[in-house]
Amino acid sequence: MKENQTKTNVKKDGGVKKSVSKSNSSKKTSSKSSVKKTTTTAKKTPVKKPKVSSAKTESKKVLENVEIPVIEKDMEIKEEPKVSPIQNQSIFYRSIVCVLLAAILLTISYFKFFKEMDFTTYSDDWKGKSYLVSKNVVHQISLGEILNVVNKEDAFIFVTNMDGEEEFKLEKDLKKIVSDYHLTSRFFVYPINSSNETKAYENLQVTKNIKIPTILYYRNGVLEEIVEREDNKMMEAADFVHLLDIYEFKK
Repeated sequence: MKENQTKTNVKKDGGVKKSVSKSNSSKKTSSKSSVKKTTTTAKKTPVKKPKVSSAKTESKKVLENVEIPVIEKDMEIKEEPKVSPIQNQSIFYRSIVCVLLAAILLTISYFKFFKEMDFTTYSDDWKGKSYLVSKNVVHQISLGEILNVVNKEDAFIFVTNMDGEEEFKLEKDLKKIVSDYHLTSRFFVYPINSSNETKAYENLQVTKNIKIPTILYYRNGVLEEIVEREDNKMMEAADFVHLLDIYEFKK
């Protein structure tokens, strides 16, 4: 009987121990749970995120929509064709030829320019001489040759007394006009003076006094025009151009 009592006591003691341990474990679990809860509550606290501006969000959307081309690794890289030494030499020689041609053309234009630009100035040596005749631009005719010239299809006779610097300058201006309009074979110079004036007027078909210098235009043996100015001043090169325009002479 004593042994049974002791067993029951032991069992009771063991039961007590178990209950104590359970209570301890319950305390531990409660403490753990409390810790966990505190930690979870700490994690769940809402963090205020910074507000992103609308411009940045729009730029991000634009960047997201942009398609970036993918460079394939297998794409072949085209190499520039290499120029051979023979090709380099041909290019070099061609450039030399081009430079030489340009130099030749410049030289020709240079001499042509200075040929047209006449730097001859008037002096006393030009008295009694025609500038156009001296420069071999046109021919000078005599009194007896007037009738032959007048009977041409188209003829221009420049009547002058070859006296003074103004007439010299006029002939210089007429030189370019005669050349531009291709009149060298149809333009003639006749020097007039007091000794041959009467007979010259008769052969030239002039029936009135004319201001000299002047240009007479003949067509098929008939005097068509006399270059005169209404202000009674000496004629200018522009007056001759006006006459050529009236009769439709072309350059």
